[in-house]
Amino acid sequence: MDRDNEGVTPRELTRDGEAYRFLMSETEEAVYFYTDTIEDCNEATCRLYELPREQLIGHSPLEWSPTLQADGALSAVLGTERFKRAFAGETQWFRWHYRKGDGRTSEAIVHIELVRVDGRRRLLVRARDLLVLERADHAIAETETRFQQILDHTPVIAFVKDVAGRYVFINREHERLLKRPRAEVIGHAPEDIYPPAVAQALRLNDQRVLSEGHAIEFEESVPVGDELRTYLSVKFPIVDRSGTAVAVGSISTDITARKHADEALRSAAIAVSTAEGDRIFEDLVRSMAAVLAVDVVFIAVPSTHTPGRMRTLAVIANGKIVDNVEYTLANTPCADVFGHEFLMIESGLERKYGGEPLFPGLRSAGYAGFPLVDAAGRSLGLISLLSSVPLKDPALIESMTKIYAVRAAAEIERSRSQAALRASEASHRAIFESTEDAIFVHDYETGAIVDVNAKACSAYGYSREEMLNVSIADLSSGKGPYTGENALRHVERAKTGEVQRFEWRRRNKDGSLHWDEVVLKKTAINGVPRILAFSREITARKLAEEGMRQAQKMEAIGHLTGGIAHDFNNILASIMGNIVLATDRETTAGDARLTRYLDQAMLAAKKARDLIGQMLTYSRGRRGQPRPFALGSLLRQSSQLLRSSLPATIDYTTQIADDVPPALIDPVQMEQVVFNLCINARDAMRSNGAIRAGVLFAGPIQAHCASCRQPFAGEFIELFVADSGPGIDPAVIERIFEPFFTTKEVGKGSGMGLSTVHGIVHEHGGHVVIETGLDQGTRFRVFVPPLAGGGAAAMDQTMPGFAPRRLPKTRLEGHVLVVDDEPAVVEVMRDLLEGWGLKVTVAPDGRGALALFSAEPGDFDLILTDHTMPRMTGIELAREATKLRPKLPIIMCTGYGGDVPLAKSTEAGIIARLAKPVEPEELLLALTLHLPDHR
Repeated sequence: MDRDNEGVTPRELTRDGEAYRFLMSETEEAVYFYTDTIEDCNEATCRLYELPREQLIGHSPLEWSPTLQADGALSAVLGTERFKRAFAGETQWFRWHYRKGDGRTSEAIVHIELVRVDGRRRLLVRARDLLVLERADHAIAETETRFQQILDHTPVIAFVKDVAGRYVFINREHERLLKRPRAEVIGHAPEDIYPPAVAQALRLNDQRVLSEGHAIEFEESVPVGDELRTYLSVKFPIVDRSGTAVAVGSISTDITARKHADEALRSAAIAVSTAEGDRIFEDLVRSMAAVLAVDVVFIAVPSTHTPGRMRTLAVIANGKIVDNVEYTLANTPCADVFGHEFLMIESGLERKYGGEPLFPGLRSAGYAGFPLVDAAGRSLGLISLLSSVPLKDPALIESMTKIYAVRAAAEIERSRSQAALRASEASHRAIFESTEDAIFVHDYETGAIVDVNAKACSAYGYSREEMLNVSIADLSSGKGPYTGENALRHVERAKTGEVQRFEWRRRNKDGSLHWDEVVLKKTAINGVPRILAFSREITARKLAEEGMRQAQKMEAIGHLTGGIAHDFNNILASIMGNIVLATDRETTAGDARLTRYLDQAMLAAKKARDLIGQMLTYSRGRRGQPRPFALGSLLRQSSQLLRSSLPATIDYTTQIADDVPPALIDPVQMEQVVFNLCINARDAMRSNGAIRAGVLFAGPIQAHCASCRQPFAGEFIELFVADSGPGIDPAVIERIFEPFFTTKEVGKGSGMGLSTVHGIVHEHGGHVVIETGLDQGTRFRVFVPPLAGGGAAAMDQTMPGFAPRRLPKTRLEGHVLVVDDEPAVVEVMRDLLEGWGLKVTVAPDGRGALALFSAEPGDFDLILTDHTMPRMTGIELAREATKLRPKLPIIMCTGYGGDVPLAKSTEAGIIARLAKPVEPEELLLALTLHLPDHR
């Protein structure tokens, strides 16, 4: 390798090499190659000098230097000397004043080094404008300040440590945790703050993050005052430009309360699942007192001797099981629990109820109690607790007491049944037949059913003779783990003397499936060993739990659907605006076909707008416009269009009852329900069969909603759509109302039809019931409440039209600032407003608009802005603009009004809100009302 001057080895470059291409195209600094003149330069050099490349190549950079530099030296002499030293192999760093193309003088940092390009000596010159660097430094400082402010106002704990484990940043929440000012923490390690064991654990977690090089989630416990608190920490490496980890960042959330609640629930679940035997009630009160850390827990039932008094089955006080007592129910908090519902008194118990305390010698501040009921809802007793200190966390206490109450109630029922069984065979049979639990007696060896009670027969739908001839497998759902084989395994385990408690999926004689809670126990009847099974139906509880899960899932999907609809509204705003612009101009062409085409285009666009409205209705992002309307009239009008859209192979008929009261509905939305259900029926029948739609007054009804999974009752109007299709599989019904769920081929369905039905019907206070069977067709029954009072006065029985309207020729005056991050929407708005005579200035986002407005606040008569934009929302823009000009008219357009409360927009200075896609008539009216020259 060649060496130049004093052993300096120039860097080797080739014009087609990666390093050369990087210098000329990737770097942001000015780069050029120099001998006596500039031979090659990048675009950043052109920006630095503000000259085209043609005026730079072949010229010396000294031509664009002032005569004198800042120190008084001649630029030509000093520059020549710098180049000479660089050619001698001495790298140059210096500040240099230069002139831009328009003659302005600026200052740059210049670096010169000797290189070889394709074997020829050249000077590689790199330069950065000092003003640009200073601005960048200022921006970095501002970013750091904002970062600090953001983290100081977040409720989580945030910090950064260097690789040595010293804190270099903590936020305000971390200061409050440590009870130390930031200055006393920065520069210190965990060992200076926490006990050694805690500090060591924290350091090991930090080192693992640095070692593995990615974010890791930890549960970390640290002492806070006298309490040990648990945090969920997400720790991550912070790297420099080279990818080297230089620090560890952490975001930590306090989960102490959640951990305590989880532990309490776990302890309660274990306690109630393992408690058994003669001392079960004592085990329950002992466990409940320990889990909830209270002074007294007792289980009580009505006295069998004295009406109005209660007797305890088990009492624990201050950690010890004490003798059972009887007490008068009146004037005690127990009177508000027994036969009623859960009650909790956080503090002031003795002030509220007065009289003698329930347990003399024990002063109580707080009380909680839960009623004990049997399977039929009859009162059995109560389970209660007393605390000498005020109670906290009502939700946790209610959950805990309910768990123990269910177990205690079950045991009370079970113990009563077993006591009666021991009395005599006669009493055994009486209780056996009258209990609310289904009871089965199984052969000890084979597991065959040898006896059942009346409840078992009525619950399963068999006669007693039939029951004695069916197998366990016949009574099981048949789908694992609820099979005959699994049932026999439970029987085998019961033979060991271990009581078996489990949930079971049973099948009735009619094929229906139900959930049961089953207890198996080894026993002897008349000296013969048997397996005794107690079965209690819990289907209602299971449905309630499933309904809650379904509601949460549908709510989450609803938020997603609303966001998608919002984006479509922006697209549709541009389409409809352009159609209106074309409509305003088609009169000049005088083309009747063009007029018809535009009318049809607007018809389709407005239909699309209404469909998007249904998506927003589903997500609760947009509500309908309800008015008194007869569902029968709606079905008649909708059927006219439906018949033309259904194939001739489908027989479509309607059945509309007379004297059906009106309902308070949005007719556009309810028409969408009719269409969606009929299209769904058409597709299910593969366009061949019969559809029958109708309206009738259902009167009082009790049913279970297939959509929200909740029971409902009352008087309703029924809108039904029935088809002769193949029916719906139960597994499909489970998901049929989810947005985007479809059983059709790709491209054959959007999956929004029935989810839209769900949103609209429930928005109107209604419910949906599905009746279906294999090869028996399907009937969707939509129930909506009748209009209060039943009157039909002032009803408009016509559906709204979609015909596009020509705007009147209007001339407005003024200067409007239009702000939207959708270019297509901006262009439509510009054309509309300029067509009305307005001067229009546009900005692509809130910050750009604020910059334009700040430069000349008095130059604009009105701001027309979108809300959801990057960098600055419409609300934020309005706040800043009205600070500069308080009475400035501002109109906001939004595609998702649900996320902007009216009070919030009014407080920001917005005087009108329009929903996207904006109707030109509404926009014209708003501008006419609020432009200063047109008020």
